[in-house]
Amino acid sequence: MGEDPIHGHGVGPEKPHFPMSITPEHIQQAVDVARSYGATRVILFGSAVTSPETARDLDVAVEGVNGWSFYGLVGEMMMQMPIPVDVVALEDAAGSVLEGEIRRFGRVLLDLTPSVSHAA
Repeated sequence: MGEDPIHGHGVGPEKPHFPMSITPEHIQQAVDVARSYGATRVILFGSAVTSPETARDLDVAVEGVNGWSFYGLVGEMMMQMPIPVDVVALEDAAGSVLEGEIRRFGRVLLDLTPSVSHAA
């Protein structure tokens, strides 16, 4: 049985065992799925940035995928990826501590946002 995070006792069946490392192929697969849903930016964050060899899941933040499409993206990632994936919509996290941490410590994997030119 899995543990109830609040009360510490078992609830539901055990989660299946997942690999204990995040590979470049996992990361690329997440980028490919996000891009297929129109993501303009994908940022890797969490333990997969600092120690992918021991990370238990893949944390990605995406920009440019809104509304029901975001839920489609999350569902597709969960179904296609052989590892657990957490997906954050950067637009929904705007102004939060989480967004600050993602932007400060995350690794940009895809950036299709138009660059701002400061021509003289």
